[in-house]
Amino acid sequence: KRHRRTRDDVSVKSDSSSVTELQRRENMKVVYTTFHDDKPEKNMKLIRSEMLLLIHSDQVVIKVEASTVSPLDCIFRRGEFSPYSPPLPATPGVDCIGRIVKCGREASKYGFYKGDRVAALSISGGNSRYVALSIDDVVRVPDEVDPVRAVCLISTYLTAFQALSIHSSEIERYYPKSLKQSNILIIGGSRLMNLALIQLSKALGAKGIFCPSKEEDHAWIKSLGGYPIPLQHEEWLPLVEEQIDLAVDGVCSDGYDSPRKALTPNGNLVCIGMSSVVKNRKTFLDNFRAILTEASTHFMSHTVFYGGAIQSKFDNIDQYHYDLEYLFKLLAKNKIEPPIHRKIPLRKVPLAHHILDKVEKDGFIVCQPWLK
Repeated sequence: KRHRRTRDDVSVKSDSSSVTELQRRENMKVVYTTFHDDKPEKNMKLIRSEMLLLIHSDQVVIKVEASTVSPLDCIFRRGEFSPYSPPLPATPGVDCIGRIVKCGREASKYGFYKGDRVAALSISGGNSRYVALSIDDVVRVPDEVDPVRAVCLISTYLTAFQALSIHSSEIERYYPKSLKQSNILIIGGSRLMNLALIQLSKALGAKGIFCPSKEEDHAWIKSLGGYPIPLQHEEWLPLVEEQIDLAVDGVCSDGYDSPRKALTPNGNLVCIGMSSVVKNRKTFLDNFRAILTEASTHFMSHTVFYGGAIQSKFDNIDQYHYDLEYLFKLLAKNKIEPPIHRKIPLRKVPLAHHILDKVEKDGFIVCQPWLK
C-alpha cells in the first residue's frame, strides 16, 4: 500500500511557485449560480470557453470520460447539503472518472502519471470536459473496467459498502465473503442505494437480504436477489424478529426501535438516514426531537450512525481510497453490475436534474461530456 497524506499533511499553497500551467484547451462545463429548489433548467447553463487551466503542485487535471447526474447532485444544487455546499458559481457532478492530462509536481510521489485513469469523489466539478482535482481525492481505476459503469460506484456503492462493512476489521472487510451466512435487513433509502446494498450484500455472501417495500416493488427487489417483505414495521418485524445480523436503516420510522428488535443478540444496526423524521418535521420542536433521535443512536449498544461516503472521506481519507479500489476490483470481476438508465451529453444535464427532482430512476444517469 502506497503512503498517502493525512488531512494534516495537506497545505494548499497560494504562491505562484506552487502553480503549474496547463496548455490552453477548449473546455465545456455546466454551471449554476444560485441555489434553487425548482426549475434547474433555467438556473443551469452550459458554458464553452478557451481556458488556460492552472493547477497547484498537489493537483492533477483529468479529461473527463464519465460523471454522474444523481440525486446527490440535486441535493447540492438545491443547497440542502449545507456543511459541504460548493462555492458559487458551481459545476455539478459529484462523481467523475477520466484520464490524467496534466500532473502537478507532487503527483509522481503518489504514483500518478499522465495517461492514468482515475476516479474522484468531489463536492462538484464532474459535469465538465476537464477538471482539476486534488491528489488526495483521486483513486486509480483499472483500465479493463468500463468508465461509464465504474463512475456509478463512487458515491452510491461506496456508501453502501461502508455501511455494510462498518463493523468489520480492516482485514475482514475485504474478505471475498465477508457477510457469509449473515441475514441483512435493508430499510428505506433511495432506490439506487437499495440496489447497491442488495447487490453488495449478495456479492459478499449474505444468506438472506430482507427489504421492507411496497408491493409494486417486490418483483424489482426479487430480480436483484433480495427478499421483499411488507413495508410497515408492524407487519415485517414478526417475520424477522431476532434473526437479523446487520440492519441498515435509512428511514427511522419508529426511532429505530423495530430494526433493533430484529437483531440477533450480536447483531448490529447502521443508521444511514432519517427520511421519515426529516419529511415530517414542521416546527422547531420537531427539529429538536429529530436531533435528539439522531444523537441517541450514538449511545445505543450495537448501533452506529453513518453519515455517508462524503463525510467518511473527510474522516478517513485512506479508507476512502482502499474501499473504492476494492469496489473497482469487484466490478472488474462482474460481482456487481450498476444498471445504466441513460447516457447523456453535457447539454442535457439540466433536464436530468429536472427529472430527478421529480422521480427516482432504477438506473444511473451518466454524463459523457464528449457526446454531441
